[in-house]
Amino acid sequence: NLTRQMPGYRQASHSKLLATARGSHRILNMLIRIFIFSLVIMAITLPFFGCSEKKEEPDEPVIPLTEYTEGNAREWENIKDDHIPEVKKGSSPLGDIQITVPLHEVSQAHYIEKIGFMTTDLKKDVIVKSLPRGQAMPRAYFDSSKIKFKGPVKVFAKCNLHDLWTVNFTL
Repeated sequence: NLTRQMPGYRQASHSKLLATARGSHRILNMLIRIFIFSLVIMAITLPFFGCSEKKEEPDEPVIPLTEYTEGNAREWENIKDDHIPEVKKGSSPLGDIQITVPLHEVSQAHYIEKIGFMTTDLKKDVIVKSLPRGQAMPRAYFDSSKIKFKGPVKVFAKCNLHDLWTVNFTL
């Protein structure tokens, strides 16, 4: 109690408090500057050193095949069942040949562009139908009596992401 009554006590304790606060403020500013400096150094050096994980790069680039089939799906092996065209002969008012692609995940970003028939050497389209983007369960019907080409052909489905898929068929 005696010290509180001494003149200058409040002034002394207040100035000590201010000095401590100023010191803490300086330390905080210094830590913030060090942190910002570290971020700048990381941002500058990251493009040069890259990530610590090394990605396995193939020895040579993968060149897409001209056509993918059930027996040769190569890089698309895990999705071949969704892309191989299925051909059914029957009678329908829309046509006696139905080609369906069992693509389960159709969207505006992943869809079948075209379905049709082409020569076995893949050089000429016999008949083709373009499908609307994002058509669920891609399907096309053809009337075999209106197809002038007869003989072995390739039935194809062209996916916008996963290339050309074919199966053999005889008209």
